Amino acid sequence: MSDANVIPEALMPVGPMYQSLPNELILEIFKYYVLLTAPLHKVGMAIDQWRFDILNRLNCMKNIRSVSKAMSFLAMEAFYSVNVFVLKRVRVLNAAMPHGTSIPPALPPTCFRVFLRHIQVHVALEDFYNVLDAADYNVPLYLRRLTRRAITTAKELFKYCPGARTLSALTDASTGFCALDQLSLHIQTMLRFDDETALAVIKEAAFTVRARKVTISVSRGHPEFSKKIVLFPELEALITVVSTE
Repeated sequence: MSDANVIPEALMPVGPMYQSLPNELILEIFKYYVLLTAPLHKVGMAIDQWRFDILNRLNCMKNIRSVSKAMSFLAMEAFYSVNVFVLKRVRVLNAAMPHGTSIPPALPPTCFRVFLRHIQVHVALEDFYNVLDAADYNVPLYLRRLTRRAITTAKELFKYCPGARTLSALTDASTGFCALDQLSLHIQTMLRFDDETALAVIKEAAFTVRARKVTISVSRGHPEFSKKIVLFPELEALITVVSTE
């Protein structure tokens, strides 16, 4: 019997040829595929919460992510690693956190943060929180009275200020953006009590950020409500920067 009539024990797959390519090569190909360019993405313009639905509007992303879970994950890794992201708080009319502090920025899922290389982050730090008077628990919302209290310790800062929690874990090795090439950090401070106490609390909090290149700006007041930006170099000096080069 000739070899031509023998049925082989194993057959070569006839499916997509990407199965024979190493993941490293597929990832490099995807980086060119998901890099947003004009007119979808102007040079120097980053992706923020208003343009983030680009993931759902780009047919190429939908097509890749529908192939398999492995291909979807590689596509997301490529997308996050080659594009620039601006992470700001979502503007919601008359909205705030339960204690009257600012809403923190929305961040990408934890599993993808290690892939980001270039981000711009805006956080707000406050030295106060609001509490409801005990006598007003059972009255209608529009009649309730809030008492403003000062934050005097780092423990209170992390408990009542969402921006402080975001900043503390921003470049954490396990849950943060731990492989950044460039971090542009913008901190807005909204202080209602004395600067001396606020600076002491920030010093106690011992904020540290890590990236290959870090730029920090700290200003007083919120840019949405202040026409003039007033820098706060005393607080900026209390943020520890670690270069990962």
